[in-house]
Amino acid sequence: DAWAAYLDGREEDAKALALEAARASPEDKWLWWLAAEIPYRRDELAEAAGLFDRVHQLDPTLLVPNVALVTSLGAAGRLDRIREIASRLDAFGADRADVLVSLCFARLWFDRAGAVEACERASRLGGGAVPANYLAIALLNAGDRGRLEAHLRTMEADAGPLSFVWFV
Repeated sequence: DAWAAYLDGREEDAKALALEAARASPEDKWLWWLAAEIPYRRDELAEAAGLFDRVHQLDPTLLVPNVALVTSLGAAGRLDRIREIASRLDAFGADRADVLVSLCFARLWFDRAGAVEACERASRLGGGAVPANYLAIALLNAGDRGRLEAHLRTMEADAGPLSFVWFV
């Protein structure tokens, strides 16, 4: 009902319905994710951050909510909380590609070298295209032009012509 209300343009009703459903099932990460998505899509990032944080507490391995949480916190200048999330992710899964991709994204906000390292580990563990894309961003942010160009050539050889449109 909440997503249908959102798609119908009844955004306030959608927010209320989604939050009501999440509160009725406090351990359901998917309902909290939905409740967070609506304010996030409305650029109500402070509200979204609190809800995405609930998703993170329930399951710190989910990439999309982690990216939205970190983005929301970063937009508010809350780098301290992003560092806490990165520490939790680092302790949670140094050998898990899914966790390392989230760690890479979090570290993009405050630790360029750490972001590169996390992205590289995620890629080595078979994390797919997302850590490869984040690695390109991390290398760009780190100013490592030589490694970035080599990485982009490898990505193009593996996947064909590159498109970073979704990062713009």
